[in-house]
Amino acid sequence: MSLALFVIGAAVSAIVLDGSNIATFSVVVRLAKQTIINGRLFMGIGYFALGMLIAEKKMRYNKNALFAVAFECIVSSYIVPYSIIVYALRYITVFCLFLPIIQINLPASSVYVKLRHSSKVVYFTHMLFFFTWSAIKSFQNVNGMDAFVIVTSMTVITSLLIIAHKDDKSYNRIYNAFFG
Repeated sequence: MSLALFVIGAAVSAIVLDGSNIATFSVVVRLAKQTIINGRLFMGIGYFALGMLIAEKKMRYNKNALFAVAFECIVSSYIVPYSIIVYALRYITVFCLFLPIIQINLPASSVYVKLRHSSKVVYFTHMLFFFTWSAIKSFQNVNGMDAFVIVTSMTVITSLLIIAHKDDKSYNRIYNAFFG
């Protein structure tokens, strides 16, 4: 189901990106731009399913082959002109890079608990910072490296501040209210 939603999201994004000049897609493009902007909302669900699949299945793999496929997908995504293929290549890249990474066994450390809390804060705040950045830029040309750097910086700084003060009574209430 989530893979189907990923494909639908990729198709909507591709139509919005590549098909905006084709009369057949004009209604779909207008509808998408007025409601969901693009299909990224649906594509995110596909990544959750991929993560669940990797976590559940014990897969045999060749690390060198996975890294080679990931590299080929990254290079191809800059060459291929059609965005729907690029979305598929990104999906394969994530799979090929994530599978060997989860097989790394790290010794137990309290740092990992803090990193887990930090990732939760980053996850729940990144769209708030992106919205703020978009509003500052009047919702024009908001996607790009500047948005990535600003949003990443602000979410990481916020997570570090919240984690550093997590044990303070007043911050603890705020943390629990927003991040459980």
